[in-house]
Amino acid sequence: MVTRFLACLSCFILLLPAFSQIPLGDNRGHALPPSYKVSRIRSVHIRENGAWAKDLSSSDETESECSAFVLCEKDVRDFFRSSRPIDWYTWDYLPYTRCHAIGEITFVNGDKGRWFIDRNRRGSLMLADGRLGYFYGEKARAKVFDAPMGLAADPVPNRAARSLILGRIVSVTFSQGGSFYTSDAQKAGQCSFVLNEAEVRRFFSNARQVAQADFSRATPGECHAEGGLRLEDGREAEWLIEDTWRGVLVVKGEEFTYFLGANPRQGAGK
Repeated sequence: MVTRFLACLSCFILLLPAFSQIPLGDNRGHALPPSYKVSRIRSVHIRENGAWAKDLSSSDETESECSAFVLCEKDVRDFFRSSRPIDWYTWDYLPYTRCHAIGEITFVNGDKGRWFIDRNRRGSLMLADGRLGYFYGEKARAKVFDAPMGLAADPVPNRAARSLILGRIVSVTFSQGGSFYTSDAQKAGQCSFVLNEAEVRRFFSNARQVAQADFSRATPGECHAEGGLRLEDGREAEWLIEDTWRGVLVVKGEEFTYFLGANPRQGAGK
């Protein structure tokens, strides 16, 4: 899961080099709201068509196979007119494909930005003001798309929490980023959210392990602390704690474990 997440995230960054930020979760205050309505489209420019993502490890299409994924302007217009907004966790839950197209778009209401659409009907839109939205084109009519999955109202399965047995945390380290997404506010030095080793230990000792869907519904934080830790049995993990007290723990060789907790010390904040 960790390898897939990092590979897919790296791939998305390469596909959209002009996009200013790629989120972990809900894009920390820059996400397009679910109520955002795509207005009438004034113009569409296709920058790459039938493109192939060589760095995506969770998909095995060949470059030749992806060359058949060719969209025309009317296909892009139809996709964004008929697609439904989804959150990042749903977008990431859907199967990845190497085959994609990217370009620019301008709407009649003045909004403009860059778009990404892949063969599995996943799309994204980065507006010029930095807002980023995700879409699923279940009703897109172009025949080059894979068959739709028929998403339910809440397509991310709300499986029970993993019940990860942590045991005693013997050491905690801190890092300045690299494993998880960093918001624009944090990059600009606007965050003063700081935890110490004891607070990290208390958070993970007391926080509630939750399913991914429950984690995604909780309020995302704009600022976070992150680092690594070692458990008494020798396992190593990477951790993230947001200022809204959502937490993520990735034990080496295992999947993500999600936490919802409380302030481990009085007065902690952004």
